[in-house]
Amino acid sequence: MNLKKGFEKFLDNKVNLDKTRIDRLKSAHNELRNVLTGQEEVKKIYVNDYLQGSYKLKTGIKPVNGGEYDVDVILELNLKDDNGNYIMNGYSVTNWLYDILTNIPAYKDKVEYPPKSRSVRVKYADTLRLDISPVHFNNDEDPVLIVPDWKPTNPKGFKKWCVSVQENSKQQFYFVTRILKYWRDIQTGVGSHPKSILLTTLIGKNISTKEGITANESLVITMKNLNKYLQGFSEVPEIKNPSLSTENLAESFSYSDFVSFKSRFKTATEKITEAFNEEDEAKSIKILNSAELFKDTFPVTLYESEMKKAMDMAESIKSGKAGITQMGVPTTVLGLIRENIPSGYGSHGDY
Repeated sequence: MNLKKGFEKFLDNKVNLDKTRIDRLKSAHNELRNVLTGQEEVKKIYVNDYLQGSYKLKTGIKPVNGGEYDVDVILELNLKDDNGNYIMNGYSVTNWLYDILTNIPAYKDKVEYPPKSRSVRVKYADTLRLDISPVHFNNDEDPVLIVPDWKPTNPKGFKKWCVSVQENSKQQFYFVTRILKYWRDIQTGVGSHPKSILLTTLIGKNISTKEGITANESLVITMKNLNKYLQGFSEVPEIKNPSLSTENLAESFSYSDFVSFKSRFKTATEKITEAFNEEDEAKSIKILNSAELFKDTFPVTLYESEMKKAMDMAESIKSGKAGITQMGVPTTVLGLIRENIPSGYGSHGDY
């Protein structure tokens, strides 16, 4: 059954970032970027700063079980002198950034020590984290270099790829990615494998591009496509970054994690296909709430079918085929009005 309203409510209640959290994220990262790039030491080698990761890509989801949410900030720097020599080695760059942040009063007590291998983390009390990753900028044509590994990466290119996939998928890519990231988190744990960039890439490469289908149909078709792809491998496949062919996004995807994920995803695909093909709404919702799918987090709201029953009842009353209670309104209709009309629905659009 195509539970359009149910999925919209599911997104609003469980999956999508709420407005309060989004406003908090915007305020925090804008303030940090403005303060950091205003520091004299940073100004000397500063090139640019921007967001990367799921928040920027519009595929971010609400943390499961009240977990932390992080925003990734890229700090582009020119780390070469006039002679083309690096002015700092890899690990000294993150330590340099750490020292700068700890000398800013507003962030002194928020910066985590020691710095992460590739970034410096600023942690807020309300489960928000900002990870600032310093990178070396060569020019507008080449990918930036991750510090301290000095490996190339292309966050701007990956963003462009996601935008093109969203368009080619008839605006369904972000919706499908959020749903499957939520499924991954409740099935295998927050931040587990496959990592978000890898999962996003796998979804993007298998997303439905069929015309005239609903978001729910796109989810089912995409899962079938991806499941078929995964089952074709007995070993961890090489998954190239669509914006940087030299980068294998599955490099840290262990064999045991791959086998586990492939098995779980196969069962989930079978279950969601069963739910979509089920004509009875209550049975369809029960399948969606199974242990293999959304673990009793999908809203049990028989909105569409029950409202149809209410309309049929009203028509029966009008035509004289149904009786009227002493109050003048059938009890079933009163119950439906009280229990099954949601207060409002959101969308699965951009944020």
